[in-house]
Amino acid sequence: MADARAHAVTLPASALSAFALLQSVPLPGLGTVSFDPYESRVFALRLAAVALYAAMLLRYAATGRRLRALAAAVVCVGAASALFGLFRQEAQREELGFFLPLLRHGEGFAQFVSRNHFPFLAEMALGLALGLGCQEWARGVTRAKALVWAAAAAAVVWVGLVASNSRGGLLAMLCQTLFLAATLWTAWGGTRRTGPFAHSGGREPFAARTKSLVTGGPPFVEVVAASKPGATLATTAPLPPATDGWRDFALEFDAPPAGAVRVALRREPCASPTCPAFGGVWLDAFELRRIG
Repeated sequence: MADARAHAVTLPASALSAFALLQSVPLPGLGTVSFDPYESRVFALRLAAVALYAAMLLRYAATGRRLRALAAAVVCVGAASALFGLFRQEAQREELGFFLPLLRHGEGFAQFVSRNHFPFLAEMALGLALGLGCQEWARGVTRAKALVWAAAAAAVVWVGLVASNSRGGLLAMLCQTLFLAATLWTAWGGTRRTGPFAHSGGREPFAARTKSLVTGGPPFVEVVAASKPGATLATTAPLPPATDGWRDFALEFDAPPAGAVRVALRREPCASPTCPAFGGVWLDAFELRRIG
């Protein structure tokens, strides 16, 4: 889980929200400090909502897998909205109402009554789709299906942005595309990658948590070559008997000739034939990266 200290980033927003709320209430001997108490309360509540959202994001999207699931959900919502907007443009004939009661013919886009509101969602979805697509491409041919889905979602959102005819959305889309191109050129130097390990090695970060672990053969994580018999490429030190929440680990290894690896949880040899284990071990957020 996320370190409790990470939630400290929400403290400034929370303090500013409380300060704005304090200004909107009558104070003894001073009265109401704010010139517009209603707007001050609205501002305080909105800022508190943003701080609460950030705290929940840090709490419930603390691992790479959860964060990718959240990003995929945003991409799916954006792509579905873009498809609905394209369908509405072609199919709406009624002057008022198209699945939703306030959608006027020729106004707005997708589920939004203003065409300038759709790009706020589409820009998030497009950026995340492009980022997820680049991540899957970097992982190699084994993730080809995920790469196709990310690219298809990005294309749908792209077409939706163009169809919405929002100048701000088109400008944001152009900036995102230029930023992606600059990032890829910087990362790969404009060269074409030839395989999942077209570099000198790999890195496997992950998170582990243990609780009340008692055993004569403590567990550890290792990376082995996928070829048989698999050669051990890297191992961690034995996991501690107990950790204070989730702890980050990482394994670095040289690329095997076959270009594929396996990650395994194993135990140290025991001194006696019988070697029970008690307690709990949790592993999460595995992600294979290139180095070199």
